[in-house]
Amino acid sequence: GTVSRLHRFLRREIFFSHRDIEKICELLEGWYGVAPPPEDVDEEEDRPGQQEQEEQQQPTTPCPIYLYTGRGPSSAAMHLGHLVPFLFTAWLQKAFQCPLVIQMTDDEKFIFKGEYAGERAGDGTGAEPNRTGDDLDRFANLTTENAKDIVACEFLEDKTFLFSDLDYVGRMYPNIVRIWKAVTVNQVNGIFGFDGGSNIGKIAFPAVQAAPSFGSSFPNVLGGGGSVANAATLACLIPCAIDQDPYFRLTRDIAHKLVPRHHPLQGKPALIHSKFFPPLQGAQGKMSSSDANSAIFLTDTPKDIERKIKTHAFSGGRD
Repeated sequence: GTVSRLHRFLRREIFFSHRDIEKICELLEGWYGVAPPPEDVDEEEDRPGQQEQEEQQQPTTPCPIYLYTGRGPSSAAMHLGHLVPFLFTAWLQKAFQCPLVIQMTDDEKFIFKGEYAGERAGDGTGAEPNRTGDDLDRFANLTTENAKDIVACEFLEDKTFLFSDLDYVGRMYPNIVRIWKAVTVNQVNGIFGFDGGSNIGKIAFPAVQAAPSFGSSFPNVLGGGGSVANAATLACLIPCAIDQDPYFRLTRDIAHKLVPRHHPLQGKPALIHSKFFPPLQGAQGKMSSSDANSAIFLTDTPKDIERKIKTHAFSGGRD
């Protein structure tokens, strides 16, 4: 890679578990031309050819992997906990010099949290005569606000694609349909606990979150623009919080049905999981946008931060 040391989130075990990360490392080592160490060489000793490998130039072929992470915009301001996967993903991107796609699931947040009020619907007059009574536009606007915080994490501009599901889903739709075909309602209900009272969007959405795991969902982003990469065979690495793992366990179960046989991981996305960022009140639970006193938001002023720590932090809140 191109970074000087291991990220602090790894050293402190904030990212603590994974699925198939060793296969991603093997692909990257092959891309860089790094041979595995002989089994009889002490780790403290220089490996044969180590100096020559360090002096090698960057590979000239496209990176064999891409990164995928995302955000469900439920509030205008993100908090510190939301930054964990993005800061780590930015470090991974710099280390691997690979493409990155960032999914903004404004559709999901509307499906799960959206509201309808008949009085909001347009009456044929005014500035929005044909307005519906729902609040879908609010979640689309939250995507824009959250994107401002996300891009500040300093991703590689020419290798990063941030998109809204409401805008981009048409390009992913063929893969979404394939996932719907491969997954049963019983599987989704068993993993996520949905029942007959759930709206159909909740049952359908896991396929939308799964679709970016397949490079063929981004034929122009990952394979166009002069790149000779085959988007359909790129391996995917997903840095995410541990609560997102059920989506990708489901994805991994049916992944082979969405890729050619020569895909290096048989289509399965690799994952690396982070712990929850704790709330101010203590080590249990997680920082949440729904509880303003549990979180430090990126829009908080220094005075707000000081007040929250003194009043609500687990140390007791004494001056």
